[in-house]
Amino acid sequence: MSWLKIILIAIPVLTIVVYFGLPRALNMMGLHPHYDIPEYDLAGKRALIIATSQDTLGDTGKETGVFGSELTVPYYAFLVAGMEVDIASIKGGEIPVEPYSMGWPLGTEADYRFKKDTVAMAKLTNSIAVGDVDITKYDAIFLSGGWGAAYDFAQSQELSALVTA
Repeated sequence: MSWLKIILIAIPVLTIVVYFGLPRALNMMGLHPHYDIPEYDLAGKRALIIATSQDTLGDTGKETGVFGSELTVPYYAFLVAGMEVDIASIKGGEIPVEPYSMGWPLGTEADYRFKKDTVAMAKLTNSIAVGDVDITKYDAIFLSGGWGAAYDFAQSQELSALVTA
């Protein structure tokens, strides 16, 4: 068999192995471990997920934001439990998402579901400003992670007051 034939066979095989194997390998290394979320009946309750508004890592110009699964997994966990879910951010409006966190090889099932969910995506692009939140309407608050949160969560007096309340 010539080297050309070997290369023409090896490249597609290697591509398939990497495409399907890398997410599984990352999972085995502890990235995005699967958790079975217990079933809860929280019908009639409301949850608020709060995310960052920070879209760069300081003054580096490097893009950041909420890490996809830090928002999408709790979003669907609350929905499955029967809760009404709102999404807020420090400034309100569109929430920046950590690049590549909702796609291959890091994306979770919840990330892919979220991107197809028009209601969820509308909440992501039109989030409530933390300063406009009436905390008395919510039974649970979840603070989503990602590098962006390291920049604006601690500096937000509105978030501090909200969590304290």
